[in-house]
Amino acid sequence: MPPKQIKVHDNIYDNGKAFTVRFLRRGVKVNKNFAYDPDHKPKKGQPSSRLIALNLAVKYRTAEWEEITHKGASVMTTTQLTLRPLLVRLLLRE
Repeated sequence: MPPKQIKVHDNIYDNGKAFTVRFLRRGVKVNKNFAYDPDHKPKKGQPSSRLIALNLAVKYRTAEWEEITHKGASVMTTTQLTLRPLLVRLLLRE
């Protein structure tokens, strides 16, 4: 049985050992892990490894979301997920 995942931010989940960024946008699947040590005790004035991993996950999620939302899906992904290549081939035969 997989570990229970808790949603901590938009599309970011915590399973107790790593934060996972997961979303599907315009056919682009994003699934990336940011591991941390749950037993790590930070020194005074230093952030915990959990907080560092969460910040990295939030930055990654924001960057990917902006890339996909504002620039659209890549040309390769778009051509693989549509009927356009099939229709072009069909029209070229005639």
